[in-house]
Amino acid sequence: MGNPVGNLDVATTIGSYIALFLLASTFAAVGLWASAVSNNQIVSFVIATFLCFFLFFGLDAIVQMIFPNVMYGLGFQSHFDAISRGVIDSRNLLYFISVSVFFIIITSLFIKSYKR
Repeated sequence: MGNPVGNLDVATTIGSYIALFLLASTFAAVGLWASAVSNNQIVSFVIATFLCFFLFFGLDAIVQMIFPNVMYGLGFQSHFDAISRGVIDSRNLLYFISVSVFFIIITSLFIKSYKR
């Protein structure tokens, strides 16, 4: 990013940090849901890892095979790449925030139903 020395693109750097924070918070929400679904820690880890991998890499690939150029951008990767370029668009921010809130809400609902 800094080649030649001292030539840093501030927007790209800040965008990358914001994208990493949003992606990490979304992965944490997915991990919380996986932990709430299973009583076993190893099973929770496997579920969370598979789901995060699928949402980051697999969802865009599957959608492009079935509906090319129609539903692009359902997975994490396209939104992450857009923010990492330094283009902080409200659609990308809203996507990560809404996915995080969705997984936190279903985790909360699952825990509340489990207590009954």
